[in-house]
Amino acid sequence: IILLAILFCSGCAAANEGESCNAPDIKDYYANYIIFDVVSYVEGKYITKPEDKKWIGEKVIFQSRKFKLGDIISTDPAYKVKCYKLYLEEGEVDPYRFSNFYGFATDRKTIDVVEVYDKTKSLDRYVMRLEMVNGELWESYPFKLYKMKPETAIP
Repeated sequence: IILLAILFCSGCAAANEGESCNAPDIKDYYANYIIFDVVSYVEGKYITKPEDKKWIGEKVIFQSRKFKLGDIISTDPAYKVKCYKLYLEEGEVDPYRFSNFYGFATDRKTIDVVEVYDKTKSLDRYVMRLEMVNGELWESYPFKLYKMKPETAIP
């Protein structure tokens, strides 16, 4: 039980998955967020599709005792921060497919990611994985990116 508490605390230290990891403290990200942009990569261009505009303005809760993003809700979340190196050498294959793979924020040295777990269900598999980018949270799917910015900070 103590090991689980250390691994899945609400203010975990970053785990290094490659190069040195200087991820921000998870507590600095606790806030209520709002989805302010949804971008799709279509035919070589970045656009917001009409059907994606319904997400803009959607509230997101990212707090020590509550997480909510769309239909994913946890009243007992656990967060684990990980850092992944960028695959920049010719011939290297990026196995993760984070947003940089689709051309977003390619100037980063590492991809800082927070995995969200629901302690009431399972600590074996995260329910959501979000990128931490300059104070924002990003949810990335193949050819689509949801960007969230803090609406209010939680002390």
